[in-house]
Amino acid sequence: MLNAAAGLFATQGPEATSTRQIAAAAGVNRGLLHRHFGSKDQLVAAVVADGAQRFARELEGSAADDLSSLVDASFAAGDSARETVQVLVRAILDGVDIDTEVIRTGLVERAATQMQQGAGGDSDTDPLLAAALLVASLLGWQLFAPVLLDALDLPADRERAEREMSHMARELARRSAP
Repeated sequence: MLNAAAGLFATQGPEATSTRQIAAAAGVNRGLLHRHFGSKDQLVAAVVADGAQRFARELEGSAADDLSSLVDASFAAGDSARETVQVLVRAILDGVDIDTEVIRTGLVERAATQMQQGAGGDSDTDPLLAAALLVASLLGWQLFAPVLLDALDLPADRERAEREMSHMARELARRSAP
């Protein structure tokens, strides 16, 4: 049910997706959706939470012990992360109240921790703000890469994009260091 809802929410948005459509895509009775999740907003929250938890598990399984490795692991998450980001953005645009604690897990928490560990007392860079900017860049890339590459007449070179994002992460970490 969560996978069917995630796919529909990512492509249509929660507002435009009916529980009938979700039930049909999942091959279940609509009443089962309501019994398990309550309202459609609760189902959206469950889809976002499930996606965030899967992404956090993928990061835990990686050797993401510095920011560059964290960026690499984020790119490696690929399509599942993209779908979760799409659902999250569409839910926010549709006015669904999203629990930010769910979003904090995984990438956000790890980037913030790594930025804080590298932060120096005399740095002008706020490590939490730097982490937020890094995560925003990664999330934005998940959504806008095809459009940006096309608009700038750049080839869809994933490895090059990963190298550039890793370079940005190292620079943020360096600026946060003592």
